[in-house]
Amino acid sequence: MTLLPLFLIYLALWTAYSAPPFRLKAVPILDFIVSGVGAGLLPFVIGMGTSRTLNISISVVLSGVLPFMLVHSGGHILQTLADYEADSKTGVQTFVVKYGREKGIFVVGLLSLITGLLPLLYISFGILPLGYVLLVFIPLPFCIPIAKRYVELLGDPSAKNVVNLQKTVIKYGIIIMFEVAAYILMLKTFGF
Repeated sequence: MTLLPLFLIYLALWTAYSAPPFRLKAVPILDFIVSGVGAGLLPFVIGMGTSRTLNISISVVLSGVLPFMLVHSGGHILQTLADYEADSKTGVQTFVVKYGREKGIFVVGLLSLITGLLPLLYISFGILPLGYVLLVFIPLPFCIPIAKRYVELLGDPSAKNVVNLQKTVIKYGIIIMFEVAAYILMLKTFGF
């Protein structure tokens, strides 16, 4: 019963995201913010609700899931970059349609940069122990091909370059996620 309100909020958010009268996916800026909150925050809050032993404040959860929210928001914008022509023709007013591809590309890069720098920020404020500093550097070799595709997209915001970036992000993003998960598991297991 304690999870019912969270599930209802989750269902209401995604319904309002897709269905009239709200159709939040067609409201610029709100489209990627709602996507980030719905996929990056709410599942973790619901997960917290399943444990009676956890006594964690929402601010700790928010700081922990902020990278997921930013990545998901950036991924949402990247997807709308690929859907630009279709959304324009059908009148779906996404962030990218309203403000243009170039601004969408810039925001994807900005959200990605912030996500990459968050571990350093968390370490500097004592939210993460110093052992987690490698979280910033371990994925760097796999970020190079993604950055190259991003620079290509900045130079030529064509649909082809958007698709190339999407494919590269999927390919190397999976490797990065496994790498980060393995490193965190090692830190937790061996107590480094």
